[in-house]
Amino acid sequence: MTTQLRPAKTGTPHPFVTIAGLLITFALAVIALKTTLLPRATAIILALAFLIVFRWVSRRSAKAMSERRQRELEELKHRPVLGLNE
Repeated sequence: MTTQLRPAKTGTPHPFVTIAGLLITFALAVIALKTTLLPRATAIILALAFLIVFRWVSRRSAKAMSERRQRELEELKHRPVLGLNE
C-alpha cells in the first residue's frame, strides 16, 4: 500500500509578502484613525491603491513559488536515489 501525498497548496504567496501587507495595512489604519495627517478621502484612496498593488504582488509571488515548486519536483524526478540499486 502506498501513501498518498497531499496536493501542495497553490496560490499562496510568500509569507514575507503577507506579513508586509499586514504591517502596511496596520500602519495606514493607525495613521488614518489616530492622526489628522491624512483626510479620510485621501486615506481611502491610498488604501484602495495599496489593495490593488498588494493583490498584484501577492499573485506574482504565488505564481513564482508555484513555478519554483514545480521545477524542484522535476529535478527530483530525474535525480537518482543513492543506494537504491545496490
